Amino acid sequence: QSVLTLKEQMPGADVRFLNPDDALAVFERFGGIEVPNAHLMGTRWGGPKSLVPMLSRLAIPLLPQFADCRRVFWMDCDTEVVSPDIKLLADIDLGNCAIGACRDLPIQLRDRCAYLHERLGCPRRWCYKCSGTLLFDLPRLEGHYEDVLQVMLKTLRTRFDVLRYPDQDLLNAFCDLYRLPQRYDCFVGYIPNDRRYDWD
Repeated sequence: QSVLTLKEQMPGADVRFLNPDDALAVFERFGGIEVPNAHLMGTRWGGPKSLVPMLSRLAIPLLPQFADCRRVFWMDCDTEVVSPDIKLLADIDLGNCAIGACRDLPIQLRDRCAYLHERLGCPRRWCYKCSGTLLFDLPRLEGHYEDVLQVMLKTLRTRFDVLRYPDQDLLNAFCDLYRLPQRYDCFVGYIPNDRRYDWD
C-alpha cells in the first residue's frame, strides 16, 4: 500500500523492483563479490546470504532496467518516507553530487566516517549517511560510475574485515553523497520526538 501511495504522489513516475540476480550480473563484470571467509562475519550484517540483496543498490546506475530514467529513488522495504512531497526529489538540487542520501542517526555510527578514513584512507566525511533511501542522478553518473564501482567491489573483496555495513560503508567511503532532508528516510528505531531529530 505504501508503494502505491508513493506512486500516486509522483505522476509520471514508475515503481520498479530490483532483482538481485540482475545486480549480481553487473558485479560479475567487475570481478564479482566473492568475500573470503564471509561466513566468519556471522550476524554482523546478516551473513553471506544477505550480501547480494544488500549490495544490489550499488548496481542501479548500470542496470538496463533503469537506462530510461533520469533519476532513481531507492527505498528499502523497512524504510518509511514521512514527507508528503516526495515528488520534490525529481528536481531537488544535489549540488555537485550525483547521489543523495540521509544521515544515519544512530549514535553508534557517529564516528563511522572517521573509522573508514583511518582504515581505508578515504576522504573524511563530516556526516555518515544511510543507504536505506538513495537518490541517483543517472546522467551525472554516466561515464565514470564504472570506475567507482570497480574500486568499491575491490575494497569489498580485499578489506571486508573493515566493512561493518558493506553497502553504505562503501558509498560513504568512495562517493560524495549529498545530504537529503531526513524526512526521506525513517525506520523503526528512529525516534521522531527525540530532540536530536531534525526532519530537515
